[in-house]
Amino acid sequence: MNLNIHELFSLCIIIFCSEVFVTFQMASILMPDQNGTKTGHPWACTICGQILSRKQRLQTHMERKHPEIINDFDGQVRGPYKRYEVDETAPVPKRTRMRHNSEPQFEHSRLEEDCHAEQDCSDGYGAADTMNNQDTTASSHCDRDKYMAVLSYVNKMKLSATASENLIRLLKLLVNDKDFENISATHIRSVFTDVQPVTIDYCGKCGGAFSSDVCVCQTEGCNELRYIGPLNKQHQKRRKCYFSFVPIAQQLEEILKRDRVLQKLGDSLTLTMNTDGVPLYNSSSVSLWPVLFIINNLPPTERFLPQNLLIWGLWQGCGKPCFKTYLKPLVEELNVLFTDGIQVNDVSVKITLTCCTMDLQAKAQVMEMVQHNGEYGCVTCEDPGRMYKQGKGHCRGFPLNDSPLALRSPDTVLSNAEEAMNTNVSVKGIKSVSVLFGIQYLDPIVACVPDYMHGVLLGTTKKLLSLWLNKASAKEAYYLGNDVKEIDRRLLQMKPVDSITRLPRRLEGNMSHWKASEFQHWLLFYSVPCVNGLLKKEYMDNLGFLVDGIYLLLGDAITEDDLLRAEMSLAKFQLSFETLYGPQNCGLNVHNIGCHLAQYVQHHGPLWAWSCFGFEDLNGFLIKSSHGTGDVSTQLLSTLFARKQLCREVENIQSAELKQFTMDMLTTGRRIKSLTQCSNCQIAGKLHEVNDDITSRHVMEVLNLSIKPALCCASRIRLPSGQVITSRSYKKQQKRVCYAILTTKGELSIVNQYLYESHTDSCLANINRLEIVGFVSPHVRHLLQVKESSVQELIPVNDIMEQVLLLDGNAETVCVSRLPNLHGMCG
Repeated sequence: MNLNIHELFSLCIIIFCSEVFVTFQMASILMPDQNGTKTGHPWACTICGQILSRKQRLQTHMERKHPEIINDFDGQVRGPYKRYEVDETAPVPKRTRMRHNSEPQFEHSRLEEDCHAEQDCSDGYGAADTMNNQDTTASSHCDRDKYMAVLSYVNKMKLSATASENLIRLLKLLVNDKDFENISATHIRSVFTDVQPVTIDYCGKCGGAFSSDVCVCQTEGCNELRYIGPLNKQHQKRRKCYFSFVPIAQQLEEILKRDRVLQKLGDSLTLTMNTDGVPLYNSSSVSLWPVLFIINNLPPTERFLPQNLLIWGLWQGCGKPCFKTYLKPLVEELNVLFTDGIQVNDVSVKITLTCCTMDLQAKAQVMEMVQHNGEYGCVTCEDPGRMYKQGKGHCRGFPLNDSPLALRSPDTVLSNAEEAMNTNVSVKGIKSVSVLFGIQYLDPIVACVPDYMHGVLLGTTKKLLSLWLNKASAKEAYYLGNDVKEIDRRLLQMKPVDSITRLPRRLEGNMSHWKASEFQHWLLFYSVPCVNGLLKKEYMDNLGFLVDGIYLLLGDAITEDDLLRAEMSLAKFQLSFETLYGPQNCGLNVHNIGCHLAQYVQHHGPLWAWSCFGFEDLNGFLIKSSHGTGDVSTQLLSTLFARKQLCREVENIQSAELKQFTMDMLTTGRRIKSLTQCSNCQIAGKLHEVNDDITSRHVMEVLNLSIKPALCCASRIRLPSGQVITSRSYKKQQKRVCYAILTTKGELSIVNQYLYESHTDSCLANINRLEIVGFVSPHVRHLLQVKESSVQELIPVNDIMEQVLLLDGNAETVCVSRLPNLHGMCG
């Protein structure tokens, strides 16, 4: 159709007039009636008359434009959609009930915010009833045993909530057991979780804590809202920034009320605290910051057992927490525990915090200081360090000073903090007053130790290896990059004892993936034999000073002579390290080793007693146990306390099969299935009859027998101390040497096999002596170079004192070493 310009213009006028007429008609329909309200459209605003396309948009319009009558709107025109959120009498859809009660809220994007509701402070396993034990008394003993077995399997396999529910469904299908008829994983977990965490909201902008009745931050100049959403949605109370904690007193009372624990520990307990950031996801900067405690009065092998750990709190968020807010409730509780104590069986028990172990980054945050690479970064002294050019940038080194350094004290730190807060500039590294100064009796300078795991192993030991193998050092005298294959060959031939859990791995291509325990084994045992003959003498001496000093500080019973010798060795290490590797490589870790480490051992005991090894193991358990992408702090607290309860009650299981299964789920490592008890040890594995006349005559001489002995041979025994020692005849173990021993007479030997004589019910060991040739390094006293004797002897198993480490990776320097301690802290 062809239209000229006049016809087209006329058509536009007609269309415009038609639209105006329709608009006028709609407006007349929506004019106020006699009562003053606008009618004619179901989704028209009752205040301004604006028409929305659907009721959800109308709701949003009312909340934003007319918040003063939001309650009236909810009651009148909201409609049935999610009516249960604002009306308690409204029915909840069946699918919604199932999702809230059975599935993890954190796996549903729609529920990620709802999981913060105050009435539903739930974990990843269901609603808030997972944190109480109201059904415990109603469960029969048999039911409880079965629940323990199921929950131990769930925790062992780190199952999510959905996987746990599916496991229960499978049990219902396969087993016709009425005990599981109306049971869910949520119910089982609630039976073994008897704590209710305290939750505190804090401001995500300034870090201050909210009081109980405010929704807007009261800090001057800060107007951050407490909950998710705008001001008119604060009544929904969807939590945004918060942390959860469980009081220490509640956990200590439970531990001390166990059978004879109070009598064993006494009425004065000391604690060691740890906190560290744990990255929660690989794809974001969200991290967890748990605060953990151990009881120093417990035997070393029991301190890090799940049932004995104190889990105070969990913080989750991006970056680092404001420790003044996070630790304030803890500081208040520690002061009360010190002054008033706790009452257990009519005994007043006083609790004291004596030690805080953290890595350098966490320590700087807690102590309100500059980081470790900043000026005056040392917590212990006022060494400012110096800047040095390194590569394309600069770094801070801490070389030795000619004059003694001034040590920090609480008075000087508080004075520096006051000046820093007045000027907004750090003073000698101090930026503000640490929350730890709120603990009345604590000296934070003495309490905050330089951690052995992060500083010595992941810091200095790893630094040494990097200097030796990095191609950037190719022109240096200490470069070993060309010899790395020979070092790896020697390293891979090392066969450790079974208490050293990790087998040696190559340096080439793997060093960046080494764990702290692998650096520990390298430093104490493998390094000197592996680089002997490849590293120049002056560098070998420097390494020897470090190895010897750290080994002495890891001992069980450190004498004054040992402490003095270790202090001298580490000081020599620092001095020679600066000369050989340059002051630019003398970071804060080297400074702490040479200047302060021995002093902290004098205050707090051996390095293993306050290292982060045990705490890091629990941090790894936290990461593996977290499921979903939402806030998991309450979920993890529930998991940890359920695990503690299981470890406490496993001995009460009546069924032997269920008890053994539950114990297997709660423990790690292998166990010996077949043990035969004799008078001086336990024989592991099968016994085989021996009919050798020569062997029989030797046994008769040793045991003074007048009749022919009845002999059987074995390949493994377990000593009364719990150590399992094998023999050369044990062929199943090819990658470890667990048959080198130290006798009560101080002699080193290798066990060939064990002989059991039934008439006397005693066990003998067939051995070859190891003759000491000398030291592998003149500065390392625990690595003894040995040579095996060809003469075989028989000794009673009673003469075996302990297992030792036989290092034969370097055939030219076969050596033996004792473990510095036998508490599992060095494995």
